[in-house]
Amino acid sequence: MAKKVLLGLHNDLVMGSTERVCTHMGWDFVSKDNPEDFLEELRKSEYNAYIMDINLGRPAQVYTEPAENAFELIRQRYKEGLCKFIAISGTPEAVRLAREKGIPVKSLSHFKPYEFLGSEK
Repeated sequence: MAKKVLLGLHNDLVMGSTERVCTHMGWDFVSKDNPEDFLEELRKSEYNAYIMDINLGRPAQVYTEPAENAFELIRQRYKEGLCKFIAISGTPEAVRLAREKGIPVKSLSHFKPYEFLGSEK
């Protein structure tokens, strides 16, 4: 059975390139471009991995609530090694703030979907 990843990205270019990586690596994916739909899907189904914008729905803002809410819902599964989670942003201050809050995070410029999806967990 294919692995599943839930994508929550508001940048069309990043979403498109990440979807292509998923397809190439044999991952099934569901894409959401706003925090409400992302959280609804997260509550509805379990995924092997989650990739989202830290500030989903508010591009370029120093805002971490979407990532905080999402990570809280899967935190236990993440700790048990049952799923992977990464929040990304091109806004350095949002990355710093999310990191301080204990959210697994990378800056957009350092995020490589092939590495994240190819690593074990």
